[in-house]
Amino acid sequence: MRKLLNDDRGLAMVTAVLALMVVTSLATAGFSLATHDLNSSAGDRRRTQAIHAAEAGLDRFLQYLSLPTTSVTAPACGANVVPNDTTLTPASFSVTATYYTTTTAGSQMTCTGGVLSSGITPGAVLIHSVGTAAGVTRTMDGWYAIASTPGQKQIFGGAIYAFGDVTIQGQGVINGPSTNPNGGDIYSAGNVALGGSGNGDTINGKVWAAGTLTLKGGTEVKLDAISKGDLTTSGGATVDGNVRSSMGALSLGNNTAVFGNGLYCTGSAPSSSAVKGTITKTTPCDPTVPNIDTWGQHAFVFDPVAAANNGYTVKTYTGLTACASAQAFIPTIPSGAKYVIRIQKDPITGLSCQLSYTSTVTVNGDLEIVSDGTLSLGSQALITSPVERKLILAFDYSTAGPPCANQSITLGGQASISTNLDTLMYTPCQVSFNAGSNTLKGQIVSAGVSLGGHAQINTYPILVETQSGFGFAETMLYRREVIS
Repeated sequence: MRKLLNDDRGLAMVTAVLALMVVTSLATAGFSLATHDLNSSAGDRRRTQAIHAAEAGLDRFLQYLSLPTTSVTAPACGANVVPNDTTLTPASFSVTATYYTTTTAGSQMTCTGGVLSSGITPGAVLIHSVGTAAGVTRTMDGWYAIASTPGQKQIFGGAIYAFGDVTIQGQGVINGPSTNPNGGDIYSAGNVALGGSGNGDTINGKVWAAGTLTLKGGTEVKLDAISKGDLTTSGGATVDGNVRSSMGALSLGNNTAVFGNGLYCTGSAPSSSAVKGTITKTTPCDPTVPNIDTWGQHAFVFDPVAAANNGYTVKTYTGLTACASAQAFIPTIPSGAKYVIRIQKDPITGLSCQLSYTSTVTVNGDLEIVSDGTLSLGSQALITSPVERKLILAFDYSTAGPPCANQSITLGGQASISTNLDTLMYTPCQVSFNAGSNTLKGQIVSAGVSLGGHAQINTYPILVETQSGFGFAETMLYRREVIS
């Protein structure tokens, strides 16, 4: 018996089995924790995609309201008032609009057959947008005061619209407006190349290109990056939303990070390490994505009657000396006045002049320059204002719509337009900022855009008061997520 009690044979096996049980328990717990974290991360991604979709629904309806073709007495109302944006796949939105007579004690207005039926212009609208992504829904409400705007039009809602190519050379920043920080959108009917010279750009919005899309050097796009042609990244580019090439391939270089989904049509699937969401090959290819607007949808047509109705004085200069005369007059504009400077071609030679600044010019009132010629701001030139004013720069105005290769608006190195000036640059030709050009607060609508290094645009949608049309001007009272 004593020998049996002192016999420790098999003890090592028992110890080993116990240790194995402990290790197995720890591994099982670690696996469960990792699975939970992975599911949590996927859930967070779906929630982010859903709220982006809800915000896109609000923006799409606001764009509808501002169109000059929108009836001010019978606008669309009820559910599904605007079509869903197919580029948000797999996310989607559903928008419902309810109108009121005023923003205070106003009565809800009657919606019949999808339009207002009272024949009265509403004074407010409640926009209810539900975004959905992979079964996750989030909701945004927007409460806006609205007013009919005969003779006024917001011709674009994002930062840059180009009929042709868009190039940003590096370390550029496109910010959204204060009411929509991720609304610094770039739309191009041509190719888009961001992050030139190996330095990344930051785009606080989405980028859509009807041609190819190239993201280099640590460029970051805060929403979706979508092209019809090939979409190529390199140098650690980041896309916080989805990437899609509807007719081409996705070529995602080393250290690329896509936090949404990846969709492609041709070629091989991108690396799963680059795309955090799902990777899908779409067949057949879809030539309708992205749906880039035509030039005519953003065209500016000056109307002197609308200008007069909105309090503008129109001053016209003609001939080869027109620019010199206009340049001498602009600093004399009284504080708070509203002027249109119309610079026309010489009627005999058909030639136009160049408005050129090499130093500082101060704008004291709302100013719109509609010129058949070009604009040049020399190195370190500055257009400024002591208080917030509106500045519309429409050059090569009489040129037939794009394509047009003429350099119409040019900013030299470190030339700038003060952020006190809410500025719209419009031309059917080209806009070019040389390296080191400074901040622009406003928008660019042109045939093509080339921005040198360190350019910055703070998006600010401009309401043009000198163009005929109807639709609504909106004033945001609140925009917030609704938690059910």
